[in-house]
Order: sequence, then C-alpha cells, then structure tokens
Amino acid sequence: MRVHQYSDYVLFGRDGKPVAVVEAKKTSKDAEVGREQAKQYCYNIQKQYNGELPFCFYTNGLELYFWDLESYPPRKVFGYPTPDDFERFQYIRKNRKKLGPAQFDFNDLLKNKEMVEFGPEHSAVSVSQYREMVEKLIMELTETNPILQKIKEGKKVTEDEADELANLLHDEHPHITEDLLKNVYKNRKAKFIQFIRHILGLEVLKSYPETVTKAFDEFIHSHSNLSSRQLDFLHLLKDFILEKEAVKKRDLIEPPFTIIHPRGIRGIFSPLEINEILNMTDRLAV
Repeated sequence: MRVHQYSDYVLFGRDGKPVAVVEAKKTSKDAEVGREQAKQYCYNIQKQYNGELPFCFYTNGLELYFWDLESYPPRKVFGYPTPDDFERFQYIRKNRKKLGPAQFDFNDLLKNKEMVEFGPEHSAVSVSQYREMVEKLIMELTETNPILQKIKEGKKVTEDEADELANLLHDEHPHITEDLLKNVYKNRKAKFIQFIRHILGLEVLKSYPETVTKAFDEFIHSHSNLSSRQLDFLHLLKDFILEKEAVKKRDLIEPPFTIIHPRGIRGIFSPLEINEILNMTDRLAV
C-alpha cells in the first residue's frame, strides 16, 4: 500500500516560505499515529522548496504536538504559534546551542548584520570595524594624552578629567561617545571610563549576551532536576531577554510563553522557582 506524500496543512511565513507542516488525524485516532507522517512531510517540503526544515505539528483535534526536528523531541502544546512566534523560533534555531555551558555565539551576527552610525556625517560601518577604530585611536592617544596615561597607570581620574577626555574623543574621528561604546561593546550598564579601562586591558567588561548566558547557565546548574519543558521555557526566556533586554512578569503568562503551557510560567514552575527566575531577570534588565 502506497502512502500519500502530501501533508494536510502547510503554514507559510511572511516571506511566502513554508514554516510548518500540520498532520491532522480524526479524533477517534491517537495523535501519535501522525507523528512519522508529519516528520516525512517536513523533509519532503524542505526538499521541494530547497529551504529550511519546517517545524512539525501533528494533532487529532484534541491533542496537539509541536516538534522541532533539528533540536528537541515532540512536546504537547495548546495552540499554534503566531507569525511573530515562528520568526522567533527560526531565529533561535539558527543561532542557538542547547542550554548548558555552551555560549550563545553573537560574533557573526554583530559582524555581518549590525551597523553603527557615527559622526556629523552619519558615516556607517560594521560594529566590529567601529570597535577596531575606537581601540586604535585610544591606544594611539595613550602615548601622549596625560589623562589616558593616568588611567593606564591605575590612577583615579576626576569628573572634570573624564569630561575632558570624553570631549576629546567625541571631536576626534571616529567621534566616540558613551552611547556608541555601550552599543558596540553590548554593555548598557558600564560607564565611559569603564570602557576606556576595558580597552586598555585594565578591566574586563562582559557583553550583555555573555552576562545573560552566564546567569541562565548558573540557574540551570543549580537546578539539576529541571524537566525538558522547563528547559524549553528557560531557553525561550533567555532569547526573549537577549532580544528585548528586559521582561515583565506579565510577559511570562502571554505568548510566546503560552505556547509551552497555556498558563505560561505558572503552569511550569513552582511559586518559589518563579520568584527565583524573576529575581534573575530583574538583575539582567538593562
């Protein structure tokens, strides 16, 4: 007997490309019956469109399962993602490594996608290029500038000296400002002199992605009995914070978190664990 090779439904993204396949069975059948068919349809669609592997859904109308074939086993969900959710899932899939000690690699994203504008003529270069220009200028000025020499020697500078240095660097190409430094070094909490000390090798400033990743790694390490669904939630939360740079308590009971459980964080973690997570996210807020 030959099995048909057409999925029941294909969901398309805003770019007109397939993002998900849905295999639907009758309510009289177990939803798991459609699991392997849905999987095969995903690979067929990928081959047909010569693109990314679609996400996988299978259902009997009563139960719905979501499957990211590239990352995690199927899990029961309570509704279909929105177009924004699918874009977030695709972003996570492209850039993530499974939760654990591995670092979230933003280097390629910064180099290839982000540009920074600077100066009165609004010149634009990549973040990595601008960072190189900044570091080159500061290293050159350190040879003759007494304030930079003072910082390099580990001495404290006054507010007037810090302002004088800031004005100098703003006037010199590439027109350095504290806001630009916060952008290119991905650290919105550090102050101007801290960036200078970092460039001179006197202080280590971790980027925001590094800080977030470390916080989540430590949380997971200290909670060794987390379920796969809890890990999925934390992974989604981590990427949400990396994108938004903050999260409100109410966000955690709304999409995209309700994809994992209809009650969001309340359906997955205990009140004590929720408080721990909220304390962590408060510390990470920019």
